[in-house]
Amino acid sequence: MSTFQRIGVAMFSTISLMIGGLIYNEVFVAALLPVVPTSGPFSTPITWLENLVPLILVMLLLVVWAWVVIGAVEDEKTVRRSRIR
Repeated sequence: MSTFQRIGVAMFSTISLMIGGLIYNEVFVAALLPVVPTSGPFSTPITWLENLVPLILVMLLLVVWAWVVIGAVEDEKTVRRSRIR
């Protein structure tokens, strides 16, 4: 896969994760979170979700961009090896 294709996948992923974060913030945090009682049976899972979802979104974003950078470096190493031979 070429560097431009990797960047295209990363840009698509970035936009998708931004939309996912927006939906999370506007729907879950703003509308659904205030409805859940803080002392009910679902308070612990909701607290975990409230803390984990942003972390997961950021980790996915970092993994995708690390894949782009590592792939570009590997492609450059391959090009340099073929120039030496």
